[in-house]
Amino acid sequence: MNKKIKIYCGLFVAVLVLLLISKIRVEAYQYGSSSDSPVLEFGNKPSEFYIENDTVYYEGGGMAVNTRSKSISLDVFVKHHTTRRRELISRAGGQVYSIQVTSAKLNVPIGQLSNTPLISTVVAAIIYFIAIIWVLILAFRIVSSIRKGEIFVSKVARYLEITGIILAALYLVQFLSGYLITQYYIKHIVLAEMEVIFRNTANFMLLITGFALMIISQIILMGKDLKEEQELTI
Repeated sequence: MNKKIKIYCGLFVAVLVLLLISKIRVEAYQYGSSSDSPVLEFGNKPSEFYIENDTVYYEGGGMAVNTRSKSISLDVFVKHHTTRRRELISRAGGQVYSIQVTSAKLNVPIGQLSNTPLISTVVAAIIYFIAIIWVLILAFRIVSSIRKGEIFVSKVARYLEITGIILAALYLVQFLSGYLITQYYIKHIVLAEMEVIFRNTANFMLLITGFALMIISQIILMGKDLKEEQELTI
């Protein structure tokens, strides 16, 4: 067994272990406070969420001011402050439920946050798109070689290994993009009674498939070597 396959097998096992313990969520958050509103409350959207357009005058003396929304939506994971947590209770139909909020869609007025999250998302999307195109090209080459009967050859192993590395890299891109964006939200968003937290939402299957392809690439090389030894023996 060559050195590469030992490394890839070790990494593959490590990924499986991480997948099994992924149910234990590691959450990074910080405590904060809001001087404007220390508690959650129901109400209409403040004026910061709207922008006024031209005033429209109607015949007969009527007039109206057209407004449009100027907010953006953010999907975040949240956690209650442990120091001042209050349960959200639902009482209906003779039953009682305690509701825990773990994720939220925030509407934020445009201009309140910088374009950093948007730029990070766009860069990650571009990298993801380029990598997917590359994987498709490699997949086409692998299928083409297999159709020609070229299975236990170096180039097929190389294509599989590169594909596996790209898939593993895509997982890292997803993880780092989500982590960096969430850290920005943690520093710049203050919620009453809650905190924005980080949770890993990167696709673990990218990592598993990537390492599996790397292992298969080394098995193909081992098969190639065995085939060449048999031919020399004959």
